[in-house]
Amino acid sequence: LKKLQKCSSRGQGEKEMYTLGITNFPIPGEPGFPLNAMYVKPSSKQEEETMRAYLQQIRQETGLRLCDRVFDPQTDKPSKVSFPPKSCYFNAKI
Repeated sequence: LKKLQKCSSRGQGEKEMYTLGITNFPIPGEPGFPLNAMYVKPSSKQEEETMRAYLQQIRQETGLRLCDRVFDPQTDKPSKVSFPPKSCYFNAKI
């Protein structure tokens, strides 16, 4: 959501989410993967590439779906519900 806060239109938000989805990220078995204890390290290079492609697809699809929720379809601008003003009481408490 922090990346989407800087975007002024849906197109710009989708570009940002796509870029975030294709950036290099750790997969199970690599240092930095948050759920290493739950997943087995890929046994071969082919399995590693398959897992990376699968996780990349998940990241891209999640980004596009997030844009559907964050941007208002009529105005193509960020929804006020998704990003309330910084002076909002709830944001002041965080």
